[in-house]
Amino acid sequence: MFVIGDRESKDDVVDGTDEETGAGGSADRGAASAGAAPPARPKRRRATWRKRLVALCLGGLFAALGAELLVRATRGAPLPERWPLGLVEAHPTRGWRMVPGDAHYTYHHPVRVNALGLRGPEVPAEKPAGERRVLALGDSMVYGQGVAEEDTVPAQLEAMLNERAADGETWRVVNAGHRAYATHQELALLEELGARIAPDVVVLFWFDNDFDQPTIESLYRYRTELGVEPFDVEFAGEEPTGMKWRVRKVLRSSAAVMLVHDAIRDRLLPVKEEEFWSEGFAALEEQLPRFVELCGELGARPIVAIIPRSTSVAADDEAAARARRVADRARAHGLETIELLDPMRDRCAEAGVIPTIPYDGHYTGRGNRWLAEPVAEALGGE
Repeated sequence: MFVIGDRESKDDVVDGTDEETGAGGSADRGAASAGAAPPARPKRRRATWRKRLVALCLGGLFAALGAELLVRATRGAPLPERWPLGLVEAHPTRGWRMVPGDAHYTYHHPVRVNALGLRGPEVPAEKPAGERRVLALGDSMVYGQGVAEEDTVPAQLEAMLNERAADGETWRVVNAGHRAYATHQELALLEELGARIAPDVVVLFWFDNDFDQPTIESLYRYRTELGVEPFDVEFAGEEPTGMKWRVRKVLRSSAAVMLVHDAIRDRLLPVKEEEFWSEGFAALEEQLPRFVELCGELGARPIVAIIPRSTSVAADDEAAARARRVADRARAHGLETIELLDPMRDRCAEAGVIPTIPYDGHYTGRGNRWLAEPVAEALGGE
């Protein structure tokens, strides 16, 4: 920038030769060598470039701010996140479990983990007189990713059942949901904790990603090597003051950044081949009879409730077709089955919105309430 300015000022001097003497250029150079002030144009040009740079930066800033406001207005704002994250440890029959007694956050909502390693209050070993218990099995949809404890499906189901309970009767719904659990892990939990919880009803909440079933051995080995660390393994060994966590908080606070992140992630996700789904349904054919068997040993009423993807609520898709097929297979095994897709669609049509957490995909507390309603209706008529 400075070289260009000097070059242009020298050209100006040469072009400014005095017409009468023909020596204007020499005189100017002589004056300059004698200590005359240099031309002022380079300073003016530097000031112009600085103004342009400032204008460019301000323009970019206002454009980014405008994009952020637009995305927040149309897609919603990301939920804030707090530390600590949930701790998990290796478990020989389930691969891993939440650490009993742990206290953590799901986004900004506090989570308490009881002595059984489950989200929610402690479960008394002795069942009080008149108490009926429901054990809710599932993944993060049941655990309540991104919502307060009272807004989870199990908590809202419990509240609905107690509202319609007969005199002298109470309901306790135990939340056995774990992030990323699949059906084989949920059945292992039922086998391990079923007698201790003593449920009258067991609801297996099935979700479309339950066909993602790494072997228990591989999960156990992986978590054994890690030790007790956050479920989000990228923060293993991290502290709340760590750079990785602070950078994540900053980036995830931007709606525009999250929109771009999700678009890239969805584009890069591998497409599951037909073989994957065939293997999933084959495993389900073995798991459903096992579910019936375990509930029979406990004297509990088994129910399968199928949670729809939000994309299926918006329109029929492949996930909706798989959910219907799962429902058909559950009924073929004699299981009481509750398909939650149509009731959820009806509720969303009335409200004009599909209540999901922005840039996450899990249902909000409102959506969880709509999921719990059909289950409460089925149980309330017992």
